[in-house]
Amino acid sequence: MSRGLGVPVECTDTDTSPDGRWDFEFTLNDGTTGAAEMTTITDAADREWRSLKSKQPTIDGSNYQWLVRRRGKPVRFGELLRHLGVVAPLVEQRDVDFELAIRDPSLDGNESVAWFRHHRLTVIKLGASPVNRGRVWPESDTVGAWGEPRLDAAIEWLEIELAKDGYAAKFDKLARSGATEQHLVLRLDIAGVPGPHLFAIDDPAASLPTRPPVIRGRRTTGLWLLPEFARSVVWWMARSGWHRMDLRP
Repeated sequence: MSRGLGVPVECTDTDTSPDGRWDFEFTLNDGTTGAAEMTTITDAADREWRSLKSKQPTIDGSNYQWLVRRRGKPVRFGELLRHLGVVAPLVEQRDVDFELAIRDPSLDGNESVAWFRHHRLTVIKLGASPVNRGRVWPESDTVGAWGEPRLDAAIEWLEIELAKDGYAAKFDKLARSGATEQHLVLRLDIAGVPGPHLFAIDDPAASLPTRPPVIRGRRTTGLWLLPEFARSVVWWMARSGWHRMDLRP
């Protein structure tokens, strides 16, 4: 934010600050005061799923690594590991990809095979590794995006999302600040925003929106969009319109 605004931005919501304090404050070069509040648009289940990577889950007896995606369905990870421990050796014996292996009619009576057929997870057998033998890699449910990225469509989606009750407290904080500039800063998780919209926000070559954001029943004079693993940051200010800042080296 500091780089985009051209002025220092102070973090004001600390361990010792009063409850309900907004996250940032700044003063523009013309003396205008500003406050900013940060929140995340995310998929809580996906975030929890990906956090399991740090625990380095493994299955015994496998010579390979396994990448797993939920496809948006709720799955208990412990249950997944139990069934994968049964099915992985069967897949390795057949030396084919996971999806083809579990379709083998000779496995019709296997409880764990039936579990994978029902849940329709994406499971990919990765190369053998003496260091990570049997390692399971939980991956995000995100999908790719094709076609020309359209930031106008992304803004339409964000307007609907930000009108939900869950964001009301963030706008209330900004209103309490009394600052002239009231900015909402959005961290955008890769599983929290539809793929085409996230790609449009992140793509340094995508054209900026053609209109300001309109969030029903909410007041803001600034909106910052920070995608996870961002190549660029997009922001809007009522006084100056849309901007993009390239973060690539």
